[in-house]
Amino acid sequence: MKVKCFSTLAAMLKNYILITFRSIAKNKIFILINIFGLGVAVACCIVAYLNWEFSANFDKNHINGESIYRVQSYQDYQGKRNRHALVPNALAGVIKQNFSEIDNVVRYTSSQNNFRIGDEVFNVPVAYADSDFFKLFSFTIKYGTFTSMRDEGQILISDELARKYFDTEEVVGRQITQINNGLPKEFIIGGVFATQPLNSSFGFEAISLWDNYWDTTEKRLALDSDWKSMSTLFIQIKDQSLIPRINRQLQTYIEPQNVARKDFKLTEYYLQNFATLAANFHGATWLSGEQLRWGFPPSATMGPGIMAILLLLLACFNFTNTSIAISSKRLKEIGIRKTMGSLRFQLIVQFLGESLILSLMALGVGMLIAEFLVPAYNNLWPGIKLTIDYALNISFFAFLTLLLAFTAFVAGIYPALYVTSFKPVNILKGKLSFGGTNWFTRTLLTFQLAISLLCIICSVAYIRNADYQRDYDLG
Repeated sequence: MKVKCFSTLAAMLKNYILITFRSIAKNKIFILINIFGLGVAVACCIVAYLNWEFSANFDKNHINGESIYRVQSYQDYQGKRNRHALVPNALAGVIKQNFSEIDNVVRYTSSQNNFRIGDEVFNVPVAYADSDFFKLFSFTIKYGTFTSMRDEGQILISDELARKYFDTEEVVGRQITQINNGLPKEFIIGGVFATQPLNSSFGFEAISLWDNYWDTTEKRLALDSDWKSMSTLFIQIKDQSLIPRINRQLQTYIEPQNVARKDFKLTEYYLQNFATLAANFHGATWLSGEQLRWGFPPSATMGPGIMAILLLLLACFNFTNTSIAISSKRLKEIGIRKTMGSLRFQLIVQFLGESLILSLMALGVGMLIAEFLVPAYNNLWPGIKLTIDYALNISFFAFLTLLLAFTAFVAGIYPALYVTSFKPVNILKGKLSFGGTNWFTRTLLTFQLAISLLCIICSVAYIRNADYQRDYDLG
């Protein structure tokens, strides 16, 4: 019995598919236009999703992110509350001595430094941090060990830097020369780490022990006990319930900084969770003194997403209108099938199935277009690198599945309900007047025109803004 039911279902599906392809063959031009239009919209949706995912996964590679906090500060000045990413260097020593509930304390700063390998001199971003830096943040060591971070005479470099200037990643033990104010300082390469992804806060290509930073700056500002000099300060708090108390205790050390810097008085210290740093950079006020990579502003993720949705709706509305027009040629087929006993539900399933097949074709076209569109989008921004991975990225695969279902339903539901609602007697007697417009088709047409105009206006505004920024006279 089960075998017979399966055979019947298979035969029915085969019949539906044959009918679909016959309909496509009779209306090739209209169908191809719809498929290509949907494909372009799908490609834009893929780019918008990857763009959102890139932003949403900022710093997700650091597994301790939820327990790491950065000590930041507020400054009330001229009626405005300003946010600052830096705090006095001396605060780190105070926290180590007086806050036993804090698990790790790491100072961090970065700068552009000159290095020399042989006769070649180059400039790279370098970080300086306390030796526990790699206990807090997730990096992959490829050669050497992270323990070399404890040696003032050693430096760790990225695999990209190693390949670029040594033509190999196996450079542990080799020498590299840093040039500060014309004076050379020799380092031994103690490790090679994998370059961080672009959606990570850390973009340095080399890192050395915190004490080496003083060779790059003025000695009078180089004392760790000096409340004038400032840097980024990370702390790790595994017990989240302690955060309010720690935050209150930190306020005790506002006064030493204000005494040392009468020209730059802080109002309050506060803790910012590392997992929220990227998103928090673009807040109500600008976060000054940032030494990490900037996160995406909300407009950078919402803008492409909104445009992609508008384009998808535009393509779906066009598909709906075209489907209604094409269905006028299939009225006799529908009337005969109803007369032979077909239920309306079966006809609706058939029409939605046809919409699904066409949407599947459009999805294939969209995926092909996205292969060219994603690299082009990457070239627009220096700090972004979107990648298409259909096999390993489960969330991306789920997105494509939902996109396919949404497109098929939105594009096909109205034609399926509208065309199958006619009575077979009126169809076969030729009494049915099919054509013209109704409130729904007029609404769709209005939305199509409105969306088209909105997209054109936004595109012109975007291009003119880009031209303005490119040609702006910086003096």
